[in-house]
Amino acid sequence: MPVYYNDGLDDPVQYDRQASFIGGQISNFRENLLNESQAESLKDLDAAKNGVLKTRHGFHRFSDLIAAVNAMSEPPTRQPTNTQGLAYFDTDAKESLVAFVNSHIYAVDSGGTVATIGTGSANSTTARVDFCQVADKLFFASHSGNNKVGEVTWSGSAWVVKEAGGTSPTNSKFLTNNGYRIFAYQPSDDQIYVSDILPVVTSTGTTDIFNTSTNLPFKVGLGDPVTGMASWVGFNLVVFCKNSCYVVDTNPVVAGSGATTTTTANFTIRSISQSVGCLSHGSIAQVGEDLFFLSRSGVRSIRRTMEENMIASDVGVISYPVQDVIDQINWAQAQVATATFWGSRYILSVPTGSSLVNDTTLVYNTNTNAW
Repeated sequence: MPVYYNDGLDDPVQYDRQASFIGGQISNFRENLLNESQAESLKDLDAAKNGVLKTRHGFHRFSDLIAAVNAMSEPPTRQPTNTQGLAYFDTDAKESLVAFVNSHIYAVDSGGTVATIGTGSANSTTARVDFCQVADKLFFASHSGNNKVGEVTWSGSAWVVKEAGGTSPTNSKFLTNNGYRIFAYQPSDDQIYVSDILPVVTSTGTTDIFNTSTNLPFKVGLGDPVTGMASWVGFNLVVFCKNSCYVVDTNPVVAGSGATTTTTANFTIRSISQSVGCLSHGSIAQVGEDLFFLSRSGVRSIRRTMEENMIASDVGVISYPVQDVIDQINWAQAQVATATFWGSRYILSVPTGSSLVNDTTLVYNTNTNAW
């Protein structure tokens, strides 16, 4: 629209323009408080670090995920596809997308070809499957054989699925690789179990890769259930509870001891916050040397949350500019929220309104520090 009214026929019309959108979306403020590089809404738009606004990238159909076929119907119909998890298996010998679908495990190669790894290998057809890769092995929770941790490997010619045994945790969650060990939370006793370094299941259903006689399980946030875990800088493991969070120093070798010292009794646990927790393990993503996650107050930075104890301010929250969107989250289903960090962007999908599945995606650009 014209900046000012001019009825002269010989003067060029002056149009309003925006030189840059580097300030991103600021939808939680009154429009008259926005500066010239900010916008009230940037739906389906993306601002690069030079401030140029472009429509967001579209979607590329990579592969059809497998669904069960109901042969009794006429004509035969496919049952709903319930994707429980997607992992990227990456070794020197094999690279593949591993999909957990309706309790089955599939491998999808770069051309979109689907191969079956295991049939009914996961112990649920609907629950989220948590996983982590340690060296050349992908571990998942949980295997249908004994409800313990499962292992997926590539033998060089075929996929192999095994299950841990012994004192390995049952129906565990939030598998995390830290220092070439698996950390797994067992809800039944509210404890975190720790595997041997570079765990290997040599005999399916028998090998005890957690060996609790030497790798003692430990607890954090007594009475506050664990909701997620993430490996951080060095040997630090961040454990998130519903209303608190902690950092665990998992360095297996104590200064002055022999190099073979691996006992979990040497771990030290330090509180980060007694009032801030995480709502979804899937929302945790490493961003440089920081961790971003979804809390009840919005999207937070773990580094900035640590500073709150010193300055008595909510500087840990980075989503305040889009708090109006955050307030629409269906908090009763917030545990399904999922995030990743890619292309200098923290990409978070959440359920809003009455939705039971993720239906809204928020994107934080770390180059411009804007949504």
